[in-house]
Amino acid sequence: MSEPNWGIREGVGAYAILVFVSGLASIAMIFTLDDPSQGMDLENPRVLMGMILATIVGMVSALFYALNKAGRDAFRWGPLEMDGALLSVAMVIPVLGFGYGWTLFMETLGFEALPQTIVQGILETPSMAVLIMAGTYGIVGAALFEEMLFRGFIQPPCVSRFGVVWGVLMTSMLFGLIHASDPWAIIPTMVIGGVAGWLRERTGGLGAPIIFHGTNNLVALILTVAAG
Repeated sequence: MSEPNWGIREGVGAYAILVFVSGLASIAMIFTLDDPSQGMDLENPRVLMGMILATIVGMVSALFYALNKAGRDAFRWGPLEMDGALLSVAMVIPVLGFGYGWTLFMETLGFEALPQTIVQGILETPSMAVLIMAGTYGIVGAALFEEMLFRGFIQPPCVSRFGVVWGVLMTSMLFGLIHASDPWAIIPTMVIGGVAGWLRERTGGLGAPIIFHGTNNLVALILTVAAG
């Protein structure tokens, strides 16, 4: 795999843009669409779509920065052969198994491990249109945007500087931390990031981690609905 023509500083810059812009947009959405004194009601379709839009704005801003710094080299889909695609789907099984094991462990310690806040909002929204749009973003949009940013732009310079193991681990930690609004989910999300990062290094492109991420989100959502 060729050396990236951008560095860790640019990767950190993209991450900072994501956090800052998403946070600012989320605050604006809360004050515009909801009563902040009453907490954030994601069952309200307008609030749910507003928060998803805030996330999209942050992601797109970070990706525009990444595209400016790295060009299209950071976002190559391939190479991806059939065995890589099948491996991506198969890796969903142990990752979901870890997630459910982690949930049981947290509950054993006395913590309540609910679905992530956005997922809970998707499950409880009374609007079918919003359910379809939010679910589509969670399965397709999140997989595309997050893999392009984290495995496409942030991970390569980390791996180049620190090696595969530490580079993937560092990227996975950053990936977990953007889900810190649900603290119990940080570790399972890091595992998802770690597997996606491994697939990125194994196949040399973003196709495998995108397939894995999207399939994982789809199956997790189906299982959550079935359990509820």
